[in-house]
Amino acid sequence: MHKYTLKFPYTTAAGARLETVEVRRLTRGDIRKAHQYAQDDFGQENYLLSAMIGIVPEDLDQMDILDSKALVEFFRNMVDNKGESTSV
Repeated sequence: MHKYTLKFPYTTAAGARLETVEVRRLTRGDIRKAHQYAQDDFGQENYLLSAMIGIVPEDLDQMDILDSKALVEFFRNMVDNKGESTSV
């Protein structure tokens, strides 16, 4: 498991301050749940990204684009089997 420190921390809808996230590898169960959550690719990616870092999908809306980009890159590298980015 990796830890990622947000460049732009923020407060979630539940009032929790989010400064770091634990990044975990995804499972087939996560993929099944993503398909149930949304029919479109963007919605499924949001679900999987939120599962990967342990937050609810709605809290991704407040994440700064720079942090989002770094985490999405890590996610895509994991999915494409290109190894895990060392930047996370």
